[in-house]
Amino acid sequence: MSIEYSGTGELVAYVLRHMTCPYCGASYESDNVRVAQRHEVEWTLAATCVFCHAEHTIAAYDSPPYAQLQAASPTPPSVVTKEVVDGWATFLAAFNGDVYDLFANLE
Repeated sequence: MSIEYSGTGELVAYVLRHMTCPYCGASYESDNVRVAQRHEVEWTLAATCVFCHAEHTIAAYDSPPYAQLQAASPTPPSVVTKEVVDGWATFLAAFNGDVYDLFANLE
């Protein structure tokens, strides 16, 4: 595990505690999880299973993606306007995760 960015240790610790290999179910070890890339609020982690050697890419965010969009527009609009649709289109065009990443920790 290389710690290049602030917060890297917490992200890796989260993966070690809460995620397993999607192929064989084994737990990851700290030496096999690393931050592969960081761009603004988005992190990409690479995890390699010590048992089956499968590689898995994990997307992580400083805050849930829907919260990032809400931060740009703190009061939800009462009507859907062209600006709201354009804002979502721009956000989703740059979004690299899946629907689970998009709505992670939705309250």
